[in-house]
This record gives sequence, structure tokens and C-alpha cells, in this order.
Amino acid sequence: MKRFVVLGILLLLAADVLMAQEREQNFFQRVDSFFGLSSTKNIDTTSYVLEPCGWMFNINNNFAMMNVSSSFGESDIKAMSQFNYAIGVTAGYRNLILGYTFLRPVGNARDMTLAINANAWGVEFRKYINDDFNGTARLKGGSSIDISSGDIEVESRYLRAYHTFNARRYSTTAALDHRCIQRRSAGSVLFYTDFARHALSFSNVAIPAAYSDGIEKITYTSAALGLGYGYNLAFFDGRLLFHAMAVPMFAVIFDEAFSRYDVLETDRGTRFRMGLIARLAANYRINDYFGINLMAVYNRTAMSGRIEECNMAWNDLLVRASLCCRF
Repeated sequence: MKRFVVLGILLLLAADVLMAQEREQNFFQRVDSFFGLSSTKNIDTTSYVLEPCGWMFNINNNFAMMNVSSSFGESDIKAMSQFNYAIGVTAGYRNLILGYTFLRPVGNARDMTLAINANAWGVEFRKYINDDFNGTARLKGGSSIDISSGDIEVESRYLRAYHTFNARRYSTTAALDHRCIQRRSAGSVLFYTDFARHALSFSNVAIPAAYSDGIEKITYTSAALGLGYGYNLAFFDGRLLFHAMAVPMFAVIFDEAFSRYDVLETDRGTRFRMGLIARLAANYRINDYFGINLMAVYNRTAMSGRIEECNMAWNDLLVRASLCCRF
């Protein structure tokens, strides 16, 4: 009799474990369906498909550079970073993707990205820091100061959200993630929103003393809207893919802040300044598990402030070559 009781208890425990696993699976399925992550609803599977594998891992070779121009009354700065090279990784589960550079053989640029991409929408975050610039600060009266590595630092943060109008046939994710395969060529109008923060800091005290009347840090925060177009050109049933995208951005709200001798000056208003987000990519699927991705991303941001008549522009270029693995 005891054997039957023990056997019954074991069967009940096993059933409870199986039910718990099923409840957990149903929970993740509901979350997946609600957010549209890896969902095949409302898409034309003859145009693109989402593979059942959930994980991805990329080894990235990042080549980045940035130039900065700033005018401050009659003075101006023009500086360009060297062509930085960094090795990093990108890891993802379903449509949550995290990228980070950890080894920098050339230059000192630090780069971190985080993204969530569904069929019709996505959210992207990027933080980029670079203090490896060379250039010239031209001062009033015609004199100038040479800018070398470590004299200035630029920190940029982007938080972007986008919507794909033709999500049934076109996938933005297919250009970046080998788990999504664009089988037939398609394009779509894209709507972007962008919240960006750019900060220019002077580490060499001689520059702000002569160039900007003691201003040690200039920060611009802006909100922008953009409407553009993306296109995926597919060959061999999606084995080879070429992608192009361009979205003009219009800043509608900005906030500027100047730090001068530990005193903070701020101003907020509306200035319509134009920027640009552009991307080119090529994907090649070696087999069901491995692929190669080449990508170039260009960002331009321009701002003009009311305080001190300061104007600034950033041009940011990232070129990435990746070995992609999915499983």
C-alpha cells in the first residue's frame, strides 16, 4: 500500500512540474504575442520569414569616426576623430538585442547599443563616447589653438523609435539580424522619432579660457521627427540581401546648457534644424547557422542655440563587419 501512495505522490509532483512548465510557456507566448516579438501574424511569409531559433550571437569589427564643428560668436572649432577600431559582440534573444565594444586596438571610442525590434516597430538606444580628436580652435583676432587627443570629449546618446508602414512585406530587422530572412524584395515608408543628447567637454583648460569665455561643457538635448524610406533587395530566396535606408530628421524641441565656472545656464525653445539617419547593409547567409553582415550607419545632428550664439554639428559614421551565429 505504501508503494502505491509513494507512486501516487510522485505522479502528482510530476504532473505539477509539467503544468508549471506549461504555464510558464503560455506566459512567454502571451508576452511574445502581445509585443509582436517573433510573431508571424499579419505578415506575408512569401516576402519574409522569422526563423524559430531564438538566440543570436555576433562578433563585430567596428570602425567609427566622428567630426564636430562648433561656432561660438566669432570663434569656431573643427575637429575630427581618428578612424577608431574596436572589437565587440552583439547578443540577442528573440527581438531583444544588446551590443557592446570591449577591446579597442585603435582609438578610445566606447560604444553600447540596446534594441527591441518587432515586425512593425522598434526601439533603439545607443551611447557613444570619444575623446580622440584632432583639429583647430580658431579664436578672435585670428589666433588658434591646436586640438589633440584628450583635449575634448564628445558623448552622444540616442533613443529612437520607429514604425514600418509596410510591415506585412518589408522587415527592417532583416538587414541586421540573420534570424529574419527577407525572401522577396520590398520597401516601406518609415516614421522615426529621436530623442538625442550630445555633450562637448573641454579637458584642456586653455581652450575654454580663450575660445568660449570659460564655458567648459556644452550640452544639447533635442527631440526630432522624421519620415523616410527603406528598401530590401533580396536574391536567391533571401540568401543574399542588400539594404538601404534614409530618414531626414527635423528637430522640433531643444534644450541647451552651458557650464561656466561651475555655473549652469540653460535655455529651452523650438528650433527647426535638419538632421539625417542613413544606413547601408549587406547580409549573406552561409548556412542555417552562420552568416556575414556588413553595415554602415551615418548620423548627422545640427543645433543652434540662443545662449552665446553657439552653433554645433555632429557627423557620426559607424562601419561594422560581423560574423553572425544563430541557434
